[in-house]
Amino acid sequence: MSEIALVEVKKDQRLAVLTTGLDPLIDKIKQAAESSSSDIDTAKGRKEIVSNAFKVTKTKTYLTEQINNLIEEKNKEIEPTLKIISLLKDNQKIMESQLSRLSKDTRKTVTDWEETEKEKLLAEQEKIRDEKLAEEKDRDHEIANFMHDNFCREQAEAIEAERIEQEAVAAKAKSDQETRDKKIADDATAKAKSEAEEEKKQAIQDKVDAEEREKQAEISKLAAEKSERQQKIQAEKDAADAKIQAKKDSDAAAEQARLSEVKRQDDQKAAVEAERLKTEANTKHVGSVRREIKEHLMTTCKIDESLSIKIVKALLKAPRVTINYQITKSMQDEY
Repeated sequence: MSEIALVEVKKDQRLAVLTTGLDPLIDKIKQAAESSSSDIDTAKGRKEIVSNAFKVTKTKTYLTEQINNLIEEKNKEIEPTLKIISLLKDNQKIMESQLSRLSKDTRKTVTDWEETEKEKLLAEQEKIRDEKLAEEKDRDHEIANFMHDNFCREQAEAIEAERIEQEAVAAKAKSDQETRDKKIADDATAKAKSEAEEEKKQAIQDKVDAEEREKQAEISKLAAEKSERQQKIQAEKDAADAKIQAKKDSDAAAEQARLSEVKRQDDQKAAVEAERLKTEANTKHVGSVRREIKEHLMTTCKIDESLSIKIVKALLKAPRVTINYQITKSMQDEY
C-alpha cells in the first residue's frame, strides 16, 4: 500500500470489499479527505486541501491496482472455462455447418427425384402442347379446306365451337397443371421452411444444452472443490485424532511400563523376602538337627556335651556324609 493512500484493503478481504463493500469504502475515503477543516483563505489551508485531493487520487490508483490484480487472478482462474466455452462455440459452428450439409446431402436423392419428376412432367406437358398444336394445325388446315370447299357456315361454326371447347379443355388442363405445379412448389417451400425452423429449434436446443452442460460443469467444479475442502478438513481432523490417540497410547504404554516396573520391584522384594525366610527356616532347621544329633550322642552314646558338639560340627563339614536320623515330634513342630 502507498503511504499516501487514505485506506488499506487486506489481501484476503479484497474481493468482498471491492465488490459488495465499495460504498462504505468510498464513504471512508470521503471522511478521511474531508476530515480537516482547512481555511481556504490561507496558503496552508489551500495546501492541505490540495494534499487531500492528491491522496484521493493516489488512493484511486492504489484501489485500481488492487482491482486489476483481482481481475488478472480471476481471469487466470476462469481461463480454462473460457477455453472450453470457445472450443464449444467453434465445435457448434462446425457441427451446424456439417449437419446442415449432411441434411441436404441426405435429402439430395429425394430432391433429385423431385427435380427429375418435375422435368419429366414439364417435358410431358410440352409434348402434349406440341401434339395439340400439331392437331390444331391439321384441324385448321382441314377446316380451311372444308370451308374452301364451300361447307356450310353452320358446320364451320360447329367446328369453331369445337375448337373453342378444345381450347377451354387445354386451358383447364394447363390451369390444373399449374395448380399441381404450384402445390408441389408450395409443399417444397413449406417443407424447406419446416426444416429451417426445425434446424433453428435444434440450434436453440443445442445452445441451451451447451449452457446446461457448462452450468453442470461449474456445479461439478464447485462440488469437487467442496469435497476437496471437506477431505482436507477430515484429513486434518484424522491427523489431530491420530496425534491425540498416539499421545494416549504413549501415556498408556508409559503407565503400563511403570506398573510393570512396580510389579517387578514388588516381585523382586517378595523373592528376596522369600529367600530370607527360606534361609532363616533352613538355619533354624539345621540348628534343630544339630541339637537332636547332639542330644542323641549325649543320651544314647553317653558322650559329653562338648565332644558331641565337635562331632556334629565335624559331620556337617565332612564331604559326602549322609546323616540318617529320626525326626522327633519336637523337631517336626519346630520345623
